[in-house]
Amino acid sequence: VLSRNAADFILSAPQDRPFAVWCSLGGPHPPILVPEPYYSMFRSDEMQPPASFGEDAAGLPRSVWDGPGAQSVRDWTWERWAVAAAAYRGFVAFTDACFGVVLDALSASGRAGETVVVATCDHGEMLGAHNIYQKGVLYDESVHLPFVLVAPDIHPGRREQLASQVDLAPTLL
Repeated sequence: VLSRNAADFILSAPQDRPFAVWCSLGGPHPPILVPEPYYSMFRSDEMQPPASFGEDAAGLPRSVWDGPGAQSVRDWTWERWAVAAAAYRGFVAFTDACFGVVLDALSASGRAGETVVVATCDHGEMLGAHNIYQKGVLYDESVHLPFVLVAPDIHPGRREQLASQVDLAPTLL
């Protein structure tokens, strides 16, 4: 619904004026409520545990091991994690499809070449890495975020340097 609303807004925006759209899709984010066909898109038996899955908790800081992201999943086996990992990947695919609805509308509006598009999220997902769920820790899985920026005069490509979202709004403006 959010992506269709954003798409409708883009398509109805006056052609002679700038516009801005904020479309917070919320996914992938718990609760992992994923519609079909996305929920079944990935199979749990094809999911692989992260390298740090099953590590000895004695090596983790107490604040990490006692945190809610660890307490709620302390007894999970990889089989249970694999179901969550598959559903999470389905949610990523669903979110991508929703984002595609917005991008398709932008293209149909004829204004894609003059529009800045940013897609990112607020945190990563542990998904069993270090036996933890969700966020709140400074491991790569939690702080390594996707960030897509499309704008006139920016050449496509993957960038490997460290980036920050701290000054994103003033930088874009």
